[in-house]
Amino acid sequence: MILPDERINIDLYLAEDERRLEILKALDFEKRKSVREIARTLGFFVDETEIVLKDIEAVGLADTREELKKGKLTYMARLSTRGLRYLKEKGIIAEEAGEAESS
Repeated sequence: MILPDERINIDLYLAEDERRLEILKALDFEKRKSVREIARTLGFFVDETEIVLKDIEAVGLADTREELKKGKLTYMARLSTRGLRYLKEKGIIAEEAGEAESS
């Protein structure tokens, strides 16, 4: 379930837990990453990363799903269009990178 924009202040939401923004910045728009890969990159626990990702997905900043990789179900995530737009507006990622990825 994605919460509507008017019900949540994304800046405040991300400021409540600094892990949310760190995980959001670690995601790509076009390529899905596994929770293990994200956790390893950031030095977080896998379970903690998965919980925060589900939380971020509820706000609509990320897309997550389970994929079958090498015979195992793997929890994967990528930056959503809304998340990409937010990061571009805040200057966290370059405009050009988002335009290339969204086309």
